[in-house]
Order: sequence, then C-alpha cells, then structure tokens
Amino acid sequence: MKWIARRILLLLCISMLGLSCAGPGDRTEQTPNGDLNTVLTNQAWEAYNRSDYKSAIELADKCINEFLGNAMREQEKLVAKKVPLPPVGAVSNRERQIILERGLLNDVATCLYIKGRSLESEGQKENAVKVYKDTARYTYARCWDPKGWFWSLSEGALDRLRMLE
Repeated sequence: MKWIARRILLLLCISMLGLSCAGPGDRTEQTPNGDLNTVLTNQAWEAYNRSDYKSAIELADKCINEFLGNAMREQEKLVAKKVPLPPVGAVSNRERQIILERGLLNDVATCLYIKGRSLESEGQKENAVKVYKDTARYTYARCWDPKGWFWSLSEGALDRLRMLE
C-alpha cells in the first residue's frame, strides 16, 4: 500500500502540460522502491515544462527504452481479457487504485506523449506523428492531472494527430 500512496503523490505532481512539484530529492536515478519509471516520467514532464525539449526527449526515451516491453505486454493482456477501459475524469477510489496499479503502462504512454509534444515543439512534425501513433495504441494508459482527474493518453495523442495531419 505504501507504493500506492507514493505513486498517488507523484502523480499529483504531474500534469498534461503543467505543473510539477518534484523537489531535489526526486532527482535521483532510482527511488528506494525502484520506481525508476515514475522518476523518469516526472523528470521528463519537468524538462518539457521548462521548454527543455532535448532533455524531455532524452528522459522520456530512457523510460520508454527500459519499460516498453512490460507496457506492451500489459496492454496486450488487458485487451485479450477484454477488460473495460478505465474511465477518464474524476474516478472512485477503487478505479483510482486500478489505474495506479498500471504504473509502467501509464508512465511509458506518458513518456511517449511527452516525447511527441517535445518533438512537435521542436518543429519535428513527422517524428511527432510517429510517436503519437505509438502513444495511441496504449488505450488503457491514464495520466493524472493535478486539477483532479485522469485523462487518456491515447485520446490525447489522437487529438494531436488530428491537428498535425
């Protein structure tokens, strides 16, 4: 249960475009729990929010390269079992727990999205389109907005694709 509480706190600090509240202690390569994926995702958001797109891409790539296989397997398993998609917006405590238990899936999709936004901000439209198409495959991934709701990275990526294509 400790990791769920820690994960909620970290996710509260991450938003789609906005505010990150990670402090200097969060800038380690790996947390005591081994949540490297969460640390990298948080750091990638921070870099993106500073308009340091090169660093955002590098940090996102570290997470993607390390955890993509696990995220893909989790997505495939959920699809095969025909698990209902998690909701977006405000959710119950039980739904929140289920979403947060998919940490690797959520973080890999979030890092793909951050990478796409960073590439787009750098004027690399073709590369951003490729990354958004990859992001759109992770239909079970959700990202927490500190305003109090979850959003779908897949839907966010599809929205960006519509704008770019």
